[in-house]
Amino acid sequence: MEPRTRTALAALAVFLGVAALAGAALLFPHAGQQAYGHAVVPADERPTNGDAPVYDYANLSTDARTAFDRARDEADGSALVYGSANRPPEFEYGERDVYYVATDDGRYRLVTWDAGPDALTAVRLGVKAVLGLGGLLALGAGALVLARRRA
Repeated sequence: MEPRTRTALAALAVFLGVAALAGAALLFPHAGQQAYGHAVVPADERPTNGDAPVYDYANLSTDARTAFDRARDEADGSALVYGSANRPPEFEYGERDVYYVATDDGRYRLVTWDAGPDALTAVRLGVKAVLGLGGLLALGAGALVLARRRA
């Protein structure tokens, strides 16, 4: 193989290796993390169930307000929060836990649940691993060819 062709292929391998490593880092950012679900619907009246806590929106933690706002803003009224670090401390996440949140524009029923890891978590983690290993191999092979060429 001609030296110029070998150099071009090595440079392409380095480029593809870097692209694969970037893809592994950026693809499926929540793969493997615990998910916590939130569903928000307007509540027409004051809760009659004395067991359901009522929170004032202004007194919620930043994480709880973010989770509530994301769910309320979605078309289907639900959203997930990923990772225990982003889990609002006010709420429990069992089968289905119910809360009420009072805002300036009304009262809402908030249901929380443990959404668990995604069903495709193993596949996503596998894709990340293949991209990462493939990227390292391509980067290493390309760099080795280029280093030998300069030596």
